[in-house]
Amino acid sequence: MTLPLLEVRSLSKQFRLRGQILQAVKNVSFSISQGEILGLGGESGCGKSTIGKLLMGLLEPSGGSIVFDGKNLLDLTAQRSRAWRRHIQMIFQNPTASLNPRMTIEETLAEPFIIHGLFEQAKLARRLHDLLLQVGLSADYLKRLPHELSGGQRQRVAIARAIALNPRLLICDEPFSALDVSVQSQIINLLSRLQREQNLSYLIISHDLSILRYLTHRSAIMYLGEIIEWGFSSDVYDHPLHPYTQALISSVLLPDPIRERQRSRVVIKGEIPSLLHPPSGCPFHTRCPHAMNICRAEKPPMREVKPGHFSACHLYRNAE
Repeated sequence: MTLPLLEVRSLSKQFRLRGQILQAVKNVSFSISQGEILGLGGESGCGKSTIGKLLMGLLEPSGGSIVFDGKNLLDLTAQRSRAWRRHIQMIFQNPTASLNPRMTIEETLAEPFIIHGLFEQAKLARRLHDLLLQVGLSADYLKRLPHELSGGQRQRVAIARAIALNPRLLICDEPFSALDVSVQSQIINLLSRLQREQNLSYLIISHDLSILRYLTHRSAIMYLGEIIEWGFSSDVYDHPLHPYTQALISSVLLPDPIRERQRSRVVIKGEIPSLLHPPSGCPFHTRCPHAMNICRAEKPPMREVKPGHFSACHLYRNAE
């Protein structure tokens, strides 16, 4: 049996806020195989971006493990961790904020090679030129500063920087949300092409479920720092099980105006509970239209309701 490229086990992250504990991520587990695209969806504040930062080492986990290619990254020394982390790179949400405004595009793209000791002056210029060509830009952009580029061009530079060291896993944190719709489609096609050509694995973090449905092989839906449903993307988005997932998907606009007017919507009432004082039992029961007494008292386990399709909901307590 082939081991997954990335395996996250019971990952947790707590923040201390005014003397209280805020549980941003709670016992999250998932895996990504080589060449697989996993989507992580959910509304703002559910912990998606925090998971991306934990995987990149930008935040220190409160518990759990991050196993990459058989090695627990949390057990590595700082020197060995740097060597391993060249295989995991990140594309950030805001391409303007992710680029140093004082550095030219050439300096930005050269920096990963310098940091990891792969700097060869004779070959570097050719490599930087090839990187820009891979993302659809010419070598003319190397001498420019970020403010001289459009939003889409800046995001292409950010992607070029992320793939510079030939990583095996890319973490894409809302890489489309800061872009115009027409530019979004270009970046989506670019990431799809790079994934096919280099057999890359992606973790795509997004609140846009239509993009996740199109791009990903499997998807996980988060609520209040926990995964409440996951499975093959076609199952999760075409036949959602959890009431929260059903509500999220019903809010996605359909391109067909007739179907859009005819379909019924699942409306979530109430406010998102505070992570400082999460509800007992099922974390969604305070907003769920199907809430029962057991939902308030007992936390539902993750169950395989259909082959390869899991949901943490008491509606399926007889599925086992």
